[in-house]
Amino acid sequence: MPSLAEYIADYALPIVVGLVLGLSAVIGLILYGFVRYKVSLYHTLYGLWQRAGGEKLAEKFFRRYPRLDDFVKQRIFPLAYLGVHIAVFFALLVIALLTFSELIEALWESDEVVTFDLALVDALQRRISATTLQIFAAVTRLGDVTTIVVLGLLMGAVLLVKRQWVTFIAWTLTLLGGALFNQVLKELIQRERPEVMEPLIAAHGWAFPSGHAMGATFGYGMFAYLLLRKRKTPWRIPAILFFVAVVLLIGASRIALQVHYFSDVIAGFSAGLIWLVICITGTELALLRQEKE
Repeated sequence: MPSLAEYIADYALPIVVGLVLGLSAVIGLILYGFVRYKVSLYHTLYGLWQRAGGEKLAEKFFRRYPRLDDFVKQRIFPLAYLGVHIAVFFALLVIALLTFSELIEALWESDEVVTFDLALVDALQRRISATTLQIFAAVTRLGDVTTIVVLGLLMGAVLLVKRQWVTFIAWTLTLLGGALFNQVLKELIQRERPEVMEPLIAAHGWAFPSGHAMGATFGYGMFAYLLLRKRKTPWRIPAILFFVAVVLLIGASRIALQVHYFSDVIAGFSAGLIWLVICITGTELALLRQEKE
């Protein structure tokens, strides 16, 4: 009976397509529910806060620290319009941070995650078909530096023409800062790439986290955010799901091509999500301040 790693190698393409479609469907349902019921969700959360005595505790706390009270009223209360969005962003940030930290711990302790990484690379080298490799080699180009740079220049040019200075700066900082963040993480961890006898594509540098997975997450994620921000169109959720599918396929291609371990790609998604949440939140704060002025 083949192991899980061998089964994945034998049916890599249908498994990846199935996972991408399944995850996209789940995310789509979550997004639909969030858009449709976010007001009810906000009132539910606020009701729970009141029943838990949150308002009384906050009142006592701010009486003790009046300067902090002034800061909150001037800086935080104006963000009330973001409502549940901030809670969702915070939850995503926590999930991504926990995932990334767990993966680093797994590397240090060489636990089951590392064992699976090695088994999967070995199975892929022996069993994945040449046709499947060619398909993933084409998909992975969507996450190449050249592709992200072209995407960055196009979006940057549009923002400059429209004189949207805040979003132009945010877009630039997202791409440049994210690239720097990835390199810093790679240098700190310094994990070697998988050893492949005859690699279909060349890859250089440290493996953890995957630059393609991380870059695709914050690059395409920020692109989708800027493209769809405040646009209430019927194709908004399908467009988001399209970008999610592209990011997932890029990550999967790095595993299939054996230039990254499975955990490298998951770490890339996690680190990319961390940076994306920070950048989107910062952009919203900057745009709010611009609107107030």
